[in-house]
Amino acid sequence: NGQLGPFVGDPFQVVKMGGVYENRLKFFGGNLQVVLPALWEERDDSSWRVTFLSVGAEVLGKSAFQIKFPPGKSKTWWMTYADADTRVVRAGNDKSNSGSWEEEDDEVFVFFMTREE
Repeated sequence: NGQLGPFVGDPFQVVKMGGVYENRLKFFGGNLQVVLPALWEERDDSSWRVTFLSVGAEVLGKSAFQIKFPPGKSKTWWMTYADADTRVVRAGNDKSNSGSWEEEDDEVFVFFMTREE
């Protein structure tokens, strides 16, 4: 969502084939970045299992700190593609594995993403 507490930055995501991606939030023209790396595994044509590894900060491209998450910090992402460059992602716990909007889940997030080259 581009926000970390009261601070608003420029969010972007780097997805690499082989199941690795990073959520990044840039501040001050990218001189400060908050980094949330994760592993992803395709479940089917419209969902991924995402396991978050850590959260950290980079200053001028160098790691300032990193806090590792305990094992099992995972979500399931259900994706709906609007076109080749646009997707809507609903991220939730596995207890909401049907992807239903009505299911009980206290940690459900919705993201609107566009591809930039």
